[in-house]
Amino acid sequence: MKFSVVALALATAGSGVYGLEKRIVGGSAVSSSAFSFVTNIVIDGDSSTSVCTGALISPTVVITSAYCVADPISNKALAPNRIAVGQGKISSILGTAGSKVELTKVLAAGYAIPQAVNVHPGYNSIAYSDNVAVLVLEKPLVNATSANVGAKIIKKPSTTTNAAYTAVGWGATSNDGASYPNQLQQTTLAVGSKSVCSEIWAPYTNLTNSLCLAPIKSSSNVCSGDGLLVKVATDQSVGLAGILNLVATEDDVPAVKCTEEGAVDFFTT
Repeated sequence: MKFSVVALALATAGSGVYGLEKRIVGGSAVSSSAFSFVTNIVIDGDSSTSVCTGALISPTVVITSAYCVADPISNKALAPNRIAVGQGKISSILGTAGSKVELTKVLAAGYAIPQAVNVHPGYNSIAYSDNVAVLVLEKPLVNATSANVGAKIIKKPSTTTNAAYTAVGWGATSNDGASYPNQLQQTTLAVGSKSVCSEIWAPYTNLTNSLCLAPIKSSSNVCSGDGLLVKVATDQSVGLAGILNLVATEDDVPAVKCTEEGAVDFFTT
């Protein structure tokens, strides 16, 4: 998998923007001010409204997954007017996960339609390759917590087995995807061994821009891509290490259920 935009990509699993279900199951709430670069991305699908997570890398540039903002059949970018980007909770507007919400209601909450949506030309939703997209905003977000500061990119994340990272996201919080959280969610992941991860997903053996992690708690994990991978330093500064590309098990690529035994997460770094 090549990665030529920046050291990051957003996740993929499932069938694309139609019926998209992203979530952190069994995680815990965290203040969004602790991760001021995290954005909430709302997608107006054909029959339902979906939520993704992205990261500001400058006041007007957001990195997310191609999976989030691309047509699942053509792999081409969705029209900008089907996408709204913002920060902070809008769970009361979104209602039940999977329901249809008028995007105008989301825009009224301070979210914005991107000026441009650029999907990596090499994106392939079947091969999980080049899964990155760039959203360009006309101006900084109205209600951004810190829109003048982009994410600090960790160019060489630690690959030491058992090294701990934090995954954060705005997606639904249960396996059935019934509701969206009032607060940003987080869960802890640890780096897995190269050999075990390669047995689960063979392409990982030859990837230099991928990191395999496993949930610390069996009942908690990122699902279907709702996860920015971050690292909190001893001085409490936060760095962005990557975005989830795939949740898999030895028997299922992608995993049918993200919290099933043996599930591991592959992040693009």
